[in-house]
Amino acid sequence: MHPRRPRLRLRRRTALIWLAAATAIAIAGAVAVQTGASASPSRPAQRAAAASAARPDAGRALAGRPVGVLTPVQSCAYCNVTGTIAPQDHFDIQLPLTTYTQRYLQTGCGGLCGTLSISAPASFNCLPLGNGEFAEASDDEGHTSGGGTFGANPELRADFGYITEHELAVVAKTIIKDFYGSAPSYSYYDGCSQGGHEALLEAQRYPQDFNGIIAGAPAMITQELNTFYQPWLANVDWTPSGQPILTAGQLPLLHNAVLAACDANDGLDDGQIDDPRNCDFNPATLQCAGAAGPACLTAAQVAVVEKIYSGPVDPQGQRLYPGGEPFGSELAWAGWMIPAPGQTFAATIAAAIGGQWLKWMAFDGVLPGSQTSDLQHAVFTQAEFDKVKRLAGLYDADDPDLSGFRADGGKLIIWHGWADQAISPYGTIDYYTAMTKAMGGLTATQQFARLFMLPGVNHCGGGQAPSQIDMVDPMVAWVEHGVAPASVIATETSATSPATVVRTRPIYPYPEVARYNGTGSSDVAANFHGVIPAAPQRTTTWLGRFPSAPALWCSYRGTDYVCEARRRAA
Repeated sequence: MHPRRPRLRLRRRTALIWLAAATAIAIAGAVAVQTGASASPSRPAQRAAAASAARPDAGRALAGRPVGVLTPVQSCAYCNVTGTIAPQDHFDIQLPLTTYTQRYLQTGCGGLCGTLSISAPASFNCLPLGNGEFAEASDDEGHTSGGGTFGANPELRADFGYITEHELAVVAKTIIKDFYGSAPSYSYYDGCSQGGHEALLEAQRYPQDFNGIIAGAPAMITQELNTFYQPWLANVDWTPSGQPILTAGQLPLLHNAVLAACDANDGLDDGQIDDPRNCDFNPATLQCAGAAGPACLTAAQVAVVEKIYSGPVDPQGQRLYPGGEPFGSELAWAGWMIPAPGQTFAATIAAAIGGQWLKWMAFDGVLPGSQTSDLQHAVFTQAEFDKVKRLAGLYDADDPDLSGFRADGGKLIIWHGWADQAISPYGTIDYYTAMTKAMGGLTATQQFARLFMLPGVNHCGGGQAPSQIDMVDPMVAWVEHGVAPASVIATETSATSPATVVRTRPIYPYPEVARYNGTGSSDVAANFHGVIPAAPQRTTTWLGRFPSAPALWCSYRGTDYVCEARRRAA
């Protein structure tokens, strides 16, 4: 327990924040205008509300978008509201002045957050976002740096773990209601990575906050991901003297060997692996028979590759996280766990996240060493797994029981790239499988929650496959019109300007996969159909489970900040 000044009650905070925001707008003229638009800073909120209510298309369904590279047909003027939710969660809200259609979209952040940016992932060609049809908001999760030093404060840990997104939803809806004269008719959430974690915790802990939730590449098994998975990747490629074993320049050799072994497993040689679980590539086939050379790997390099594919295990071979790096992700390892030329041990992304987490977040207190030292001495044992499990209830968003969200009519889309180098897709598969068991089977679960797996796609996008998707339009159709997404289209575009469409591919709800019809171009989505694989869908055996631990809920008791396990918020 830690003595802290009690935070204001949320209702009072909401009123104070809106009062401060309204004053700032009136005094400073806080209206941001996109290119080509104009607006008066003193425009009353009542006029904006009236203009919105008078629009004949207000609240209309979002139309389907053609395949192609589209741009907004108009720019929009909006009122920009910034503020702080106690103790220090900074937020930004954009309120369209004339184009609002009674919809609210809240977006998440990435990594350990600490920056403020409204950005909706999985919204390729979604013109309503560019055209100002949504009021939008985001926050920094209660701290202002991308590092983990905020973890020294137990209240800020809880804010990061599960609190801020709910409080922002309450505050934003209050401001929207005051600004337009009515609350939003529909509320949506869209996030990837840590934003995907935020999305899932909203469905699990606060099932009435949003009608539709989009969770991309979710960092939902957070404690285990950052305590074991990232430190494992960060440590695997270094000699005691601080030199890399496997180099970034050797990753194309490895990736090409993987494709040669597994690309055609789905019947189509197209430069991507549809399901890495069906790949049985053996890195030892690349081991040099004699002297090291550019077309082979040394025994030490093969050992590094095997450990990366394995993921973290204890000395007995028990998995500390559900899976390792998927086959097909190799080109994206550079910079994440394999250093780019000139990078030091601590400079990779896995080292940055793992070191910050171990020092500041993983344990009840802050570790005494440096972040680099803590990372280099990371412990991969069952005893350590059991030790950190308690705080999993503060950070993890992996409860498969979404009864409250389903009962409230909520809809959930989860998506993940099969070639994700940052967060193993196997954990997402396992979580969704646990959800189907908890919610009455696959058919019952797909009535409100669907998973889409994207072949060849890296973390939150990119890769050697069609990776640009729009989940926002399908979610709106599902929430507002009851039309569940039977498939979505992933698009690959050229690097030229203006960009053109290079390839499209349909993505079906898991476990359904796309199969080529046998005629027509394999670069066109229309030439594919969906099939359910005959083989059983495999999951990973590891030391954890879903949920990983009972959820912790934190609050003040006098001046003490106390976290305790219970099923739902009191």
